[in-house]
Amino acid sequence: ATNALVHAVWPVEATASRRGVALTPLPARPSSDPNREEMERKLSQLLDVQAAGVDRIESIPSPYFWEVIADFEARLASVKNN
Repeated sequence: ATNALVHAVWPVEATASRRGVALTPLPARPSSDPNREEMERKLSQLLDVQAAGVDRIESIPSPYFWEVIADFEARLASVKNN
C-alpha cells in the first residue's frame, strides 16, 4: 500500500495539482467476480508503472544554475580586477 502511495497516488496528485485538475476519489465497489479482480489487479499494476514515470525531464543541475554561476564568476573577476 505504501508503494502505491509513493509511486502512483502522490505523483498523479502532484501532476493534477500542477495542471489545475481537481481529483475526486472513486467509491470502492465490492466485487467477487474473479475476472474483475484480475483485471483490476492488472490495471493497478499498469497505473503504478505509468504513474511512476517522469512527467517532465529537467537536467540537474539546470541550465539556469550554470548561468547564475557564470554570472557570479564574472562579478567576482570584476571585483578582483578593481
